[in-house]
Amino acid sequence: MSDSDGGDSGLEDDIDCESESSESESDNLEGSASLAHSFIVQLKQDLDVHPFSSELHFAFINAVRESADIDKLSQARRNAATKVALSESLWLEWLADESNLANEGELD
Repeated sequence: MSDSDGGDSGLEDDIDCESESSESESDNLEGSASLAHSFIVQLKQDLDVHPFSSELHFAFINAVRESADIDKLSQARRNAATKVALSESLWLEWLADESNLANEGELD
C-alpha cells in the first residue's frame, strides 16, 4: 500500500468527523432555539396571569431580546412600560437598540 492511500483515508476520516460535528452543532442550535422559544412562551403565559410583575416583564424582555425578534421586543417593551416602572438600565438599553436600528436604516 502506498503513502497516498493512507493519507486519503485519514482525510476522509477528518471530513467525516467535521460533518458529524456540524450536524451535532446544528442539532444543539435547534435544541437551544426550541428551548428559548419554550421559555418565552412560558414567560408570556406567566405574564398573562401576573401582568404587573416587574420581574416577569424584565425576564420576558431579556429573553425576547436574545431571540433577536425586533417586533416582539418592541411590543414587549411597550407593554411592560404600560404595566410596570422600567429601570433606568432597561430604558437605556431600549434607547440604544432603537438608535442602532435607526442608524442601520440610514446606511441602506
